[in-house]
Amino acid sequence: MSWWSKIFPSTKSADSLVKAAIDSGDALFYTEEEKEAGRAQMREWYIKLLGAMQPFNVAMRALAFIVGGIWAIHLIVSTVLYMLAVVICAPDAEVCRAAMAAASIDNQLTKHINSPFYLVMVFYFGAAGVNGAIRTWQEKK
Repeated sequence: MSWWSKIFPSTKSADSLVKAAIDSGDALFYTEEEKEAGRAQMREWYIKLLGAMQPFNVAMRALAFIVGGIWAIHLIVSTVLYMLAVVICAPDAEVCRAAMAAASIDNQLTKHINSPFYLVMVFYFGAAGVNGAIRTWQEKK
């Protein structure tokens, strides 16, 4: 029995050690072919992701329009009330109901509507913005 067989009791152990050493050496270098294969996998994954998201496009649009509409209505109403307060309230008046109503609507907008609105807008438009930023960055390279 040789010293080699004492270190590695079977040829399977030696084969696995040699294979691990070769794989480690191969992993040190990232060739152009491997880079292109990685890019192809990313493109394929992205196309699958778009296909998987297809049924949700209608729901995303509906959610964006509903939340955006609620946000826009609150913004328009509070702006109109502030403008009316300037016209209908006396400059020396201590209480102006139009200004108080506008402030109340602004408070509701700030506390309850802005955060969901921003989240929905990022959810709806975020992917297109990220894709545009990535394309712009790649074109500059």
